Amino acid sequence: MLKQILLIWLYFSALPLFGQSLIDIKYYSVQDGLSQKNIQNFIQDDNGYIWMATWNGLERFDGYSFTNYKTYPESDVRITNHRFTNIEKSSLNNIWCQTYDKHCYLFNTRTCQYEDPFLFNKGVINSVEKLYVLRKGITWAVGVQNELFRLDENRFPATESVQLYTGKIENNIGDSIYIVMQDKDGDEWILTNKGATIVGKKSMANLMPFKFMVENADDIYLATSKGFFARYDYQSQNVVPCVPNEPMSEIIGLKSLSDHKIAILQRKEIRFYNPKTGKFTLYKMPVEISPDIYQDRKGIFWLLGVTGGVIRLDCTTEDIILLSYPKLKEVPFTKPCTFIHEDEYGCIWVNPVEGELYFYDPMTRSLEQAYVYEKGVRVPISFQAFSYFIDHHKNLWYTTPGSELGYLSFHQSGLDYIINRHKESARSLMEDHRKRVWIGWKRNHKTQPGNICLYDSLGQWIGNISQKGKIVADQSVSFNADVYCIYEDKDHNIWMGTREDGLFLFRFQGEDNYQVTCYLPDKDNPYSISSKSIFSILQDSSGRIWIGTFGGGINLVESASAGGDLKFVHYGNILNNYPIHVCEKVRCLYEVADGVILIGTTGGLLSCSTDFSRPEEIRFFHNVCDERYSSLSNNDILDITQTKGGKLLVTTLSGGINILDDGSSLSERLNFKHYNATNDRLPDLSLSSIEDQEGNIWIVSENKISKFDAGLNLLEEYKDQIQMAETRPVLLSSGKLLLGSLYGALCIIPDELHKSDFVPPIVFSHLDIYQNNTSRRQDIYSNDEAQYLQPDERNFTITFAALDYVNSPAIKYVYRIKGLNDQWIELGNNRSASLVNVPAGDYLFQVKSTNADGVWVDNVASLSIHIDPVFGETVWAVLLYITMAVVIMLVVICIVLRITNLQRRIDFEQQISNLKLRFFTDISHELRTPLTLIASPIDEVISNEKLSDAGMENMQVAKRNTDRMLRLINQILDFRKIQNDKMKVLVEQVDIIPLILKIYGNFVPMAHTHRIDFRLFCPLDSFVMYTDVDKLEKILFNLLSNAFKFTPEKGEIKVVLSRIEKDGQPCLCMEVSDTGIGMSEEHIHHVFERFYQIDAKHTGSGLGLALVEAFVQLHKGTVRVESEKGKGTCFRVVLPMKQEGEVKEVIEKNESLKNLQEGAVLDAGQETLHQWVENVGVDGTADKEVVLVIDDNQDVRDYVKMLLQDKYTVIEAVNGQEGIRQAMKYVPDVVVCDVMMPVMDGIECCKRLKSELQTSHIPVLMLTAYAMDEQRIQGYDSGADSYLTKPFNAKLLLARIRNLIGNRKRLKSFTEDATAVSGKQSLGEVDKGFVEKLKALIEEKMSNSDLSVEDLGAELGLGRVQLYRKTKSLTGYAPNELLRIARLKKAASLLASSEKTVAEITYEVGFSSPSYFTRCYKDYFGESPSEFLKRRDGKN
Repeated sequence: MLKQILLIWLYFSALPLFGQSLIDIKYYSVQDGLSQKNIQNFIQDDNGYIWMATWNGLERFDGYSFTNYKTYPESDVRITNHRFTNIEKSSLNNIWCQTYDKHCYLFNTRTCQYEDPFLFNKGVINSVEKLYVLRKGITWAVGVQNELFRLDENRFPATESVQLYTGKIENNIGDSIYIVMQDKDGDEWILTNKGATIVGKKSMANLMPFKFMVENADDIYLATSKGFFARYDYQSQNVVPCVPNEPMSEIIGLKSLSDHKIAILQRKEIRFYNPKTGKFTLYKMPVEISPDIYQDRKGIFWLLGVTGGVIRLDCTTEDIILLSYPKLKEVPFTKPCTFIHEDEYGCIWVNPVEGELYFYDPMTRSLEQAYVYEKGVRVPISFQAFSYFIDHHKNLWYTTPGSELGYLSFHQSGLDYIINRHKESARSLMEDHRKRVWIGWKRNHKTQPGNICLYDSLGQWIGNISQKGKIVADQSVSFNADVYCIYEDKDHNIWMGTREDGLFLFRFQGEDNYQVTCYLPDKDNPYSISSKSIFSILQDSSGRIWIGTFGGGINLVESASAGGDLKFVHYGNILNNYPIHVCEKVRCLYEVADGVILIGTTGGLLSCSTDFSRPEEIRFFHNVCDERYSSLSNNDILDITQTKGGKLLVTTLSGGINILDDGSSLSERLNFKHYNATNDRLPDLSLSSIEDQEGNIWIVSENKISKFDAGLNLLEEYKDQIQMAETRPVLLSSGKLLLGSLYGALCIIPDELHKSDFVPPIVFSHLDIYQNNTSRRQDIYSNDEAQYLQPDERNFTITFAALDYVNSPAIKYVYRIKGLNDQWIELGNNRSASLVNVPAGDYLFQVKSTNADGVWVDNVASLSIHIDPVFGETVWAVLLYITMAVVIMLVVICIVLRITNLQRRIDFEQQISNLKLRFFTDISHELRTPLTLIASPIDEVISNEKLSDAGMENMQVAKRNTDRMLRLINQILDFRKIQNDKMKVLVEQVDIIPLILKIYGNFVPMAHTHRIDFRLFCPLDSFVMYTDVDKLEKILFNLLSNAFKFTPEKGEIKVVLSRIEKDGQPCLCMEVSDTGIGMSEEHIHHVFERFYQIDAKHTGSGLGLALVEAFVQLHKGTVRVESEKGKGTCFRVVLPMKQEGEVKEVIEKNESLKNLQEGAVLDAGQETLHQWVENVGVDGTADKEVVLVIDDNQDVRDYVKMLLQDKYTVIEAVNGQEGIRQAMKYVPDVVVCDVMMPVMDGIECCKRLKSELQTSHIPVLMLTAYAMDEQRIQGYDSGADSYLTKPFNAKLLLARIRNLIGNRKRLKSFTEDATAVSGKQSLGEVDKGFVEKLKALIEEKMSNSDLSVEDLGAELGLGRVQLYRKTKSLTGYAPNELLRIARLKKAASLLASSEKTVAEITYEVGFSSPSYFTRCYKDYFGESPSEFLKRRDGKN
């Protein structure tokens, strides 16, 4: 009895070290979403969902949420009672549901709808007691009155899908139905008290009441409850008895085994029948057994006793063990269920009769009660299940007495805890040379004893260490100190460092006996230990002991005296180089492979070499966290470890891991690589690290343990109920890892600690479709069913779940959409993916996940999604668009070709028209020159010569025809302007009544001559409007000319003027009508076309009416013609009173020079002859001005010379090039130049004259046949000062020349003196430059008395004559006069501002003698220099 008590005490006081299978228990209730608490039973469908029969219908669970399925009044099928008593999964993955009122329904998992199979056959009643679910969609239902129904799901809803079965022979179905089974051939066996009935190809005549049936790979075996056992013979269609040597008593069950043997269960016996040999093997059971047997994966059989006990049968060794267990003190009113289960790790779990949940421990060959860990402490669980179910993961679902839903998940841990009775944390760990484990327990408070416990290599507690160094097998023995480090040296001495209790040395004295010495600081002994808190101890490769104290830095144990006392070398004696001010607190010590000691402190990392002869020579290298990225991440060093590959891991407080793997560690600028939370490699709160025998690195953090490979790639993480301490981990000689935790010492077996490889199936739950601020849910019943969405359903969320119920919230997901993006997208723990603006098309949505242990598995689930396109996205739309594009392209090509052809025709016609106009224009220009030589002499003769009346009449005829020709030429030029869009409207406000009366008066003589009744009807006394007078005159002139042309003698022409309103605006209406020959409709449509003539009898240019229409349109008016052949024509012109255009400015001439600008010109078209004559002054000088005439026509030159020779000296040139030479040579006062000339035209000639310094001041008068505004502008841009068109008036030419010369003279006289010209007048840029250069040259050279005009000309690049004429022209002074005036002004300035003598000033300003200077000075200033000096000094 004492022995048993001791064993029980040892069991609870020191738990074994080896890891066992652990369980996790979860409970679900209505608070977790369960719709009803009463659960009757469970199933798991092929998809992995868990289904439950409740009193509120069906409940489905996917690991995240519960979904309830029941019927409502609007449902197609009404369930009369939602209190479900049982559910069974059909072979087609549907669910048979039995209700409290004995009704049976089928739940279709694809549609989530209930079906009543008995509605398909009105002749049967839905009243079912029991269901037998077979393969291939067949189910047999036993009615409450023992009737038998055969239900075929494949034939629903046909009438024959439900049949009432009465047997092949009437009433051969017995009163009791034992079992309904289906063999491998698909034949269905019904075993009753009246024999066996087979539905299928087989048959059997034997009517024995077989109660049990099994099938192995080859045969079918049947047995009665009376002990008859037989094999079905396929040949004879009957049974063949199998008789053992000893008769069998009552049979309670049959079981087909994995080795094809048949197990025959009897109450206290088991017989195994071998079909190959036909022999029976008998095993006697120690107790009466239940009618079930379980064979584990090792082939061992497990059976439950009827009244208690668990039997383990090993047929290989014929070992039969009856395993006992403590029975429940109180048995529930409802009897709990029993089971035997083997989890995925091979552990056997048993829930026996009147017992708890137990697992079999192969080491102790006993049953141990299941437990869970709570803060490192094993807590046995109380387990009672009234129904249970084993899922695909081999975990267990059950219902509790409190109607809760429980879930048991099984784990192979590979880790376990060693705890002491005070539940203290393991602060120090060590394995000695005898493979014993030393654990120093940290006290929770000072009142507790500080224990040091020893455990053997099997993990069994050996004893506690006493203060005297004895190992005592007594839990009450304490050491009374918190030991922070334990170290065994090479002499097997044990060193212990404590917190606040000093250093303890256990000198080995023999078996379980040590001599203990304590070392504390002694202020009287400088070589005593420097602190009483010791956190780390190390013996280096040279045998020296290093002590790391928490407050006194490093202590080096140098020697021991004969009395046994140790000598500690530290900063307080001869260890002078140690940085005690920052590194006083040492946490860890480590010697790396190259003989370097690393010291981890709260102030950084120290390193020193072990190669020294005296401690005072030790040099410490200090590495801290500084501004360098590669420096330490934190100064507080918790742990140091070096791997087999030479990688150095330095763990810092809240700074992660620092890794050094390059070169020596004897440096103060070590380069570390950082692994922390920022790069998702390691947690910041890492505590320590250790390498196992396989080269894997284990990182210990506060709340998890991480396993990495040698390259620091994360392999696994373990977080469940882990709270780690700062204890330095230990690698045991057995390969296990021992870690310190807040709950005890945690032992890890790396080979056994691995994650689950379970592959959870992924199911798709539903689609949430969003459209126009609304949403709808579309359930997904199967992963194989494609989801079809409408064209406007482009935004949706897919919800899914991986069915691993161990820890569903920890499962991570990734997804991708093949056809849209083939890259996997991480979702984390989120189990839904939202897609936005997905284009139309077919897609394959794929998702995969981890299992509950965080291991990524190959469980890719796919869902086909089809999004209907709008019409514009369909192939037909694309074809339609292509067809339309092709048609449009063809139409465009046709239109372009048509337009191109029309454009070519128009261009061709335009070219012809342009050729006509260009021809007439060129002819007009050519005609202007001879017209000049005709018109001007005629005017001279008419004005100056006395002629007879006949001669005068002839000259008048010549003048009229000359004017007519000139008018025709002007019309052609005007039309060319209109055609080139160069015609502008120059509007002015004018009373048009006098103008029209004047034009009317000009045509009155012609009317009298042709005896035409010509009348003007004008009721208006005045009509003021904005108009272009010139164009209005041409409109009326052309209309009247046309009327007179086509009106015969004694005809009538009327001009009617009136004021009308059009579009709310006042307008002038002008009608010109005649009684001429008239026009037909055909001609009316073409009358305004250019060059159009009605017949050849009436000659004309065909431009007059075209110009009328163009001028009217320029005035924004309208012109309309009405005509009747033989009766006459009427033209009606309407012009608005207000016009848009350039306002014509009237330049008023004034002899005052305040408005006269250099280079200003007067337009010949805007001034009259008498104005010019009034503005011309008479030059009274004796010298004649020089005029250069440049024209390639000799007659023109002779005629101009004849006009000018009386008053001017005329020089001639035949082209522009010769004209430039003459101008450079003679520097004329005026240049008269033609435009169209060979070699060099007039425009280029003018540009050259204005750009040359010698000639830039000369006025240029352009005399040409070009009359267009653009040509005039071009001439003015070249520098011309005036413009006259041919034919010109001789008097106007003379007036222009006189005016240009007069303006130039007035400019000169307007200036104060020659030196101020550039400052007061706006000269041309070239002339300004000339004057400024001349002024600067005179100022620079005036002191030179030998300076001459030739010298000035040479400096300026001009000859004497050129310099004289240009200077005279610009300033009014000759060069020598300018030089003299400048010298005199300089001399006057010097006289007024200096004390120099007159003689000194004379020579300084360039005069050769004082007498000549005095004379010149008096002539210019009116007084002599001496008189000025006297007046200056006040002596007058």
